[in-house]
Amino acid sequence: MKAFLRFAAVCAVWTAMPCAATSWRSAEPCPPGDNHCIKLEPSARVYGATGTVRLVRPPGTPFTVDVDRDGRHRYVTEFELGGLPAPEALGKYRHYVAWVVDPTLGNLKRLGVVDNGVSRAGLLARNKYMVWVSAEADSAAAERRGPLVLRGLSPSTRMEAHGFMGLGAFLPPEPPSDDGWTPPSMVPGVSMMPGMDRTRPSVSPLQLERFGDVGPAESAGESREIRFADGDTLRLRAARVERTVGGQALIAFAYNGQIPGPAIRVDRGSEIVVVVTNDTPEPTAVHWHGLRLDNRFDGVPGVTQDPIPVGGEFEYRLRFPDAGIYWYHPHHREDIWQDAGLFGNIRVDADWLPPVRREELLVLDDLLLRDGAQLPYGREAPNFALMGRFGNLLLTNDKPRFDLAVSSGERLRLYLTNVSNTRTFNWSIDGHALEVMATDVGPFAEPAWVESTVIAPAERYVLDLTAGAPGRYAITNRVQSIDHARGRFFSQVDTLGFLDVGAPAGEATPPVPAGPASQADVPRPTAPDLLEALPVLTLDLMLRTKGLPAITRQMMLLDESYFNPVEWTGTMPLMNWSSTGQEVSWILRDPDAGTENMNVAWSFSPGDLVRVRLRNDEGARHAMQHPIHIHGQRFVVLSVDGEVNNHRAWKDTVLVPVGSEVEILLEVSNPGAWMIHCHIAEHLASGMKMVFEVDR
Repeated sequence: MKAFLRFAAVCAVWTAMPCAATSWRSAEPCPPGDNHCIKLEPSARVYGATGTVRLVRPPGTPFTVDVDRDGRHRYVTEFELGGLPAPEALGKYRHYVAWVVDPTLGNLKRLGVVDNGVSRAGLLARNKYMVWVSAEADSAAAERRGPLVLRGLSPSTRMEAHGFMGLGAFLPPEPPSDDGWTPPSMVPGVSMMPGMDRTRPSVSPLQLERFGDVGPAESAGESREIRFADGDTLRLRAARVERTVGGQALIAFAYNGQIPGPAIRVDRGSEIVVVVTNDTPEPTAVHWHGLRLDNRFDGVPGVTQDPIPVGGEFEYRLRFPDAGIYWYHPHHREDIWQDAGLFGNIRVDADWLPPVRREELLVLDDLLLRDGAQLPYGREAPNFALMGRFGNLLLTNDKPRFDLAVSSGERLRLYLTNVSNTRTFNWSIDGHALEVMATDVGPFAEPAWVESTVIAPAERYVLDLTAGAPGRYAITNRVQSIDHARGRFFSQVDTLGFLDVGAPAGEATPPVPAGPASQADVPRPTAPDLLEALPVLTLDLMLRTKGLPAITRQMMLLDESYFNPVEWTGTMPLMNWSSTGQEVSWILRDPDAGTENMNVAWSFSPGDLVRVRLRNDEGARHAMQHPIHIHGQRFVVLSVDGEVNNHRAWKDTVLVPVGSEVEILLEVSNPGAWMIHCHIAEHLASGMKMVFEVDR
């Protein structure tokens, strides 16, 4: 399918653009299972009245999902009401007012005045809650005093506690104790589902400790930044190391003996040579994530190159047309090799951001351990295929605790990269607001102030902060997890380190302008009429399963009443652990052509502009968020669930929450065969990938 407009033709003034996507959901006002809609039921006083509440992504957030610092999903409420009589008909009342209240009827909060028709009210950030509409005498009432006319339950209230007595009929036989598998530990305080301890992956285990050379290994070192000039050469060796994490010695693999690997720093417009030597036990390749480089050097075995054999080497020529923060990692069974330590950062410099005196690269990751050892991986296919491999030890630059020391008033710039297999972080620093300056491939037109940063696997964000008063401030990952057995939310807080702020040190940091110093890397304006004329392609993000154990299937039936827009932690570890790529198929589906994954056939020409709608099926048996990565090109997020995205920057990876539609504007600029895939490593290895062609 050829796009018919060229990028050069699109250069009109950027105006407010509706860009609302046609919904793929049911035409019902509030279809069953819709996590973004609440149906309101009328009281006897207004029998016949109707109402719905749409949960809308707030304006102003630079992320595709908005949460507060504690990880509660945050929405603007949009009411659509009909059939309500004039409030005076109910007594001495003049207004209808909307409220949100906890299921215990505590913590009542006013949302705002509503009426027949469509009206937007206030912001809510709750786990389980009710929405009320009452008639009130005072439009500014802070407490509900008038009669209740409409009420509704949040989508999350569909999730209830389960009784497991009937599951005994589905218990599998006792597994052998010497099969080489180690099951993951349960999350503290979360109940194990009966019989799940009897399940086992259908593939054989691969243990890093027994894989490849069993002799002594060098100790992994910390990442070192290396600056390269145009034409320089880097030799990069992938080999076995021993990494010490939290006092535990673990077998790992690293580039040049460093975890993260060497931090490559270059100027925009330069080109370097990287010679990769493969001293791992399996063929490999290196993908240069986010770079718009020559296709033959993209590092995808079977698509752009043959894998590098054991003991062999391959010469990559990397060019850097865009300033930004990038990274590199294997693109063959990355559920194993990336998790084992093969990753590193690339920073491409230009005048894309205002200068600061202090900068830090922070690589976020996690590891899954039990009794001081890493859990085995699936050999023939990945396990943890349903939800991905959530680690239980969170790392920054391969350390369970990473501290930063700054002076009060100092301006600090942080470059965050998420290299975890699955985990989306909600990253924050106590007592400090964060200024989101840039993302994957460049800066935002205007920085966005946030209290926490939502960063999915493979995404990058550049954050500025000004150190506050002297003291110690925790660096945390704060999320809301779900205990599916009890149907409840609970908070999880992981302390990743501390920001130690000392006394001011002499001369203060120079003031920073409100916006980036250079706008050259910001997406070019696009007029609404030209956007509307562009071709539109669609990918549905779906799941198909077969052959899962009976008890797993039953648990999935109990679980499907509600899925969080983002599954922040692995609270169903045994069910997830025993699912493999032999039973689970994650799917990118082109609904117009009826094709899936590697059978999707898209083709373009350099210069094409295309709107792509990414629709995450909330009706899947176990719906999950998907960070979708597009190789070799760049794109802009236009809208989320039909709401215009006002914070635009060039990206290569975007998080698509459960039940959401994210529309992007894809700029096709780079010839070759390029992959689109989910960057949850186990989803990629379970089939969630496709290749599109760009004419040469």
